[in-house]
Amino acid sequence: MRSHGTKTPGAKNSANRFPSLMPTYIYETTDQTRPIRQFEVKQAFAEKPLLLDPATGEIVRRIITGGYGIVVRGGAVGPSVGSCGSHEEAGK
Repeated sequence: MRSHGTKTPGAKNSANRFPSLMPTYIYETTDQTRPIRQFEVKQAFAEKPLLLDPATGEIVRRIITGGYGIVVRGGAVGPSVGSCGSHEEAGK
């Protein structure tokens, strides 16, 4: 018999089981009359964005960043992504 506090292996709350998998979001204050402050917060995907800076109480917005910045370029080694067959054959 299991106790009521035991989590099952298939539990949906993976943020608690894997805290390092939570993304880090960048926020910045929006009041143009004061110095703009940027800060980072680790949040689960399901959490709503912050509305106020926890340190100052100012209104904030979440900054969208470019992620890892990985660029995949095709054509140098093989056919481009999504191509079917050779491009040379299509022109014949």
